[in-house]
Amino acid sequence: IYTSSLKTVIGLDKFNTEKVTRMFNMFCGAGFTVLDISNFSSASLVDMGAMFAVMPNVTNIIFGSQFDTKRVEEFRLAFAYSPKLETLDLSGFDMTSNKNGIAGMFFGAINLKKLTLGPHVNLAKFPDELSPSGLSGPYLSEKYSGRWVNLDDPNDTLSTQELIARYSGNGAAMATYIWEANRAIIDLHDVTIDAGDDWNWSHSIDGLV
Repeated sequence: IYTSSLKTVIGLDKFNTEKVTRMFNMFCGAGFTVLDISNFSSASLVDMGAMFAVMPNVTNIIFGSQFDTKRVEEFRLAFAYSPKLETLDLSGFDMTSNKNGIAGMFFGAINLKKLTLGPHVNLAKFPDELSPSGLSGPYLSEKYSGRWVNLDDPNDTLSTQELIARYSGNGAAMATYIWEANRAIIDLHDVTIDAGDDWNWSHSIDGLV
């Protein structure tokens, strides 16, 4: 495709993809904001390398129950350099047939803040790979703690490396992880003190988390 001006495809929901084996670069460079391929059946799919790469506007890619990856051998660069991508549900992905590794699968997807993973997802770098998946963030900042947190269990927090280790083909339970908010946030406001006024520091605090 390679055109950021392409933001919709009429009839995409009617595509018959049951016998398609290669979707390499299929949406690469396209300008979709939300890409809904929940109708896609991928029973024959073998190659999805760079399938969603370099999509400048996409924030979410929606997969359906028929998007079957159990025969897929190529995942490299699948979501690479899509800088606005925020949400991915890969819980239905089966990566057990992967032969070529996951190098760069998430390179440049710097805003991926919500990630749902399942028991057959494997984000581990192959022994002979030079590059890892490229999963980045969360970034330590005033807003974020630098860790992922389980949406259903606030006590389950992981670094990116720990998250990758958990989902390395080990059969880990399906879970959704988001960037953990920094709990040490203090909201303040300015105050004016006139001579003779009594002042308490707490009067300047709007919120303490």
